[in-house]
Amino acid sequence: MMFCDWCSGNILHAVILFFHFQRSRSFYQRSPHEIRASHNVHFAGNDITDDKGIRLNKVFKARFSRRQAEELVKAGRVTINGLPVESKGGWFVVPFLDKVELDGKLVSGWEEMNGLTRNKNDSKTYTKSNDMPTNEKFDYFKYWKPKGVTCTTDKKISSNIVDAVRAKGCSPKHRIFPVGRLDKDSTGLILLTSDGRLPNSLLRGEFKQPKTYEVFVDKPLNPRDIEKLADGVVITTIAQRDNKKQKPLTA
Repeated sequence: MMFCDWCSGNILHAVILFFHFQRSRSFYQRSPHEIRASHNVHFAGNDITDDKGIRLNKVFKARFSRRQAEELVKAGRVTINGLPVESKGGWFVVPFLDKVELDGKLVSGWEEMNGLTRNKNDSKTYTKSNDMPTNEKFDYFKYWKPKGVTCTTDKKISSNIVDAVRAKGCSPKHRIFPVGRLDKDSTGLILLTSDGRLPNSLLRGEFKQPKTYEVFVDKPLNPRDIEKLADGVVITTIAQRDNKKQKPLTA
């Protein structure tokens, strides 16, 4: 065998081995962030905990319920750092570090929506607080919702509340979302903000924020009517999504 043939063959073999070991480094040599992003790992927060991250479903809380968010993940529509998520259960993401996409589009502003603030002295760390000091980087709007406006941030819905607010001349600097919701056919005051601490403080049951509802009746009420109201009212409405079959909902 010629020396040059032996040398070139061994160099090629060494190059192949180098790339093989680079691609298959031990988990012990990888950072926790790399381990979590590994393509074959169906993690359920096994290297990320509550004090280091938040559950993936909370990334979508401005537009979807927890169950709807889990269905998005289950359907394969969500990626983390470019890699598909193949299981809906209990994943955690790191704020200001992990990049979450839905249908190929980056989901932005979810950290602030969950009341998280990047630390000025260390951009890789963040703080979370239920305190409500105002912050100049957050937007707050009071909006008297007219009939016909839908309390959603989904741009695909022409009657969405964000476009309605912009049409009134408001120019939010950040992504805003409504605090709670009013039915499409109802009117009333609603708050919109980019501050995720606000809905947490106002809507979560443990904070016991008082709520007052004003109802107009179509006839004078007698004592018997008042008794019926005090006993509780069952309301049945018809829900219809995306022109599909109507479904009665009772509350």
